[in-house]
This record gives sequence, structure tokens and C-alpha cells, in this order.
Amino acid sequence: MTNKTYTLKPMVLIRLLAEMTVLILLISLPAFTLAFPGFQKLPLAPKLAVYVVALLALGMLPFYGFVSWRVRIEERGLTAVSLFKRRFAPWHELEKLRFKATLGWRRYVLSFTGGELTFPVWFAELKELVQLIKEHLPQGVQASYAQSKRLYKQDLFGLVLQFGRVVVGFLFISVFWLFFATVGSGKALSPADYGLVLFGCIVATVYIGWRSWVIALMPRSLELTDTELIVNTCFFERRLKWEQVKTVGPSFFMLPEGLMLKTTGGQFLLTEELDSVDELEEALRGKLAARL
Repeated sequence: MTNKTYTLKPMVLIRLLAEMTVLILLISLPAFTLAFPGFQKLPLAPKLAVYVVALLALGMLPFYGFVSWRVRIEERGLTAVSLFKRRFAPWHELEKLRFKATLGWRRYVLSFTGGELTFPVWFAELKELVQLIKEHLPQGVQASYAQSKRLYKQDLFGLVLQFGRVVVGFLFISVFWLFFATVGSGKALSPADYGLVLFGCIVATVYIGWRSWVIALMPRSLELTDTELIVNTCFFERRLKWEQVKTVGPSFFMLPEGLMLKTTGGQFLLTEELDSVDELEEALRGKLAARL
């Protein structure tokens, strides 16, 4: 096998370096303020804000040290290199490759006997790298990508994020109606303005309520079998024959980024919080194509 090195795209690397620079400057803010005596005369709130921002930046900065910026392919295996560590995975110890996303942090996680190594989706020639790794996975794992029965689940963090979005949606609705109640109780508004505010609150309630409802019904797991698709949400389970599955495509622009699965039993939003959502999309499209 020819040795080859895969690295982050140049613009991504520049962006990461710029973000690290900003965080370092924020961490340094408390030290800079000591050089300006006038800062000490400010109220407590601005001074506290500077220290809070510095602490948040200090907590975020170490994350960048674990981002793999280079993956080296060799005869014996592959090596992922980050600022803080270097992980080597021999070909014969590879176990599974998964795509995961957490708060927009999209990466591949490669499990092997000695642990795990990760690399983000921002690599140049990413598809070639992923395909090369899959070719070196054990035969049983490779076969699982094509097996007739597969299960895709959402982790606990994804579930918390899902209902966090729902809670935020209902908070927004409450704010709109609180605003309406506040301005409606006064006499400053004309009947036309009053009707306009009421109409805006109703539109916002319908839109945000629908969005929150779709998010609340996002599947916790999907199971694909030869004959049916089993959709499990936090509220119910749907067992759908493949004839009942219509299409899978991009989600609506008003919803979180992901896929919209349309069936006769309803529409379901699939986001990157589902484990291996890229493999899931490929499997769904394959099932739909085979049905034609």
C-alpha cells in the first residue's frame, strides 16, 4: 500500500487558527485590564462579564487541541494527529467506523481494539479516506453495512438537545403572548395596530408550535428490515411496510438541518444526532430504489 497523508482543507485550518487566536485574546483580557486603572472604576457587571468571558474561552480552548488535523495512511495502519496527541490504529485491530454529530461537531469515530480515534468531516478527499478505512474493516463489519436488518439510534445527548429545542420553542411562544398581553392592556394601540400584533402572535404560534411538534416527534431509533421500517419516537412506535415509505429528502428550510422521511404514517425529521445518519440515508435510498 502506498503511504498517503490526508489533511484538513486549508481554509478550515485557517479558520481554526483564527478561532484559537480569538480565544487566547479573550483569556488574556483580565491581564490587559490591569494595565488600565480606569477599568477598576467600572461597575461590577462589566468587570464580571470580562472574567466570565475569559473563563468560557479557557474552557473552550483545549477542545481545539484534540481536533485531528492530519491522518497518515501506512502499511501497518493509520495515524490520527492532533495538537495534543497522536493515535495509531493497526489495520487488523479496526472494529467499526461511525459518523457522529454533537452540537454541530461533525466527525467520524473509528473504533479499534486500543480505543478510538476521530477525525472531522473537513478533510480534503474525505470520501476517499472513509472508503479506504471501510475496505480495511473486518469482513463481518463490512457485511453489516449491506445487511438487511439494521438499527440506528439517537444517544442521550441527542435526546436532551431535541427536547431542549422544544422547550425553547414554547418559551418563544410565551414571550410573544406576554408581549401581546402587555401592549394589549394599554390604550396606546389603535384597533388596526392591535389586530396586527394579534395576527403576528398567531402566525408565530402556528409556525413555532408546528416546528416544535415536528422536533418532538423526531425518531429515537429506526430499524430497517427486509419487509418494514420500524420508527420509534418518545411517544409511539410505527411499523411501516416499505410500500408505505414515500421519499427521503432534505428537511424544510424552517426546520433544523437534516432529512425529512415521508411515509403514509406521517413525516419524520432525521438529524445528525442519529448515529451514522449518512449510512442511514444511503440505506433508505437503497431500499426505495430496490422497490421500484
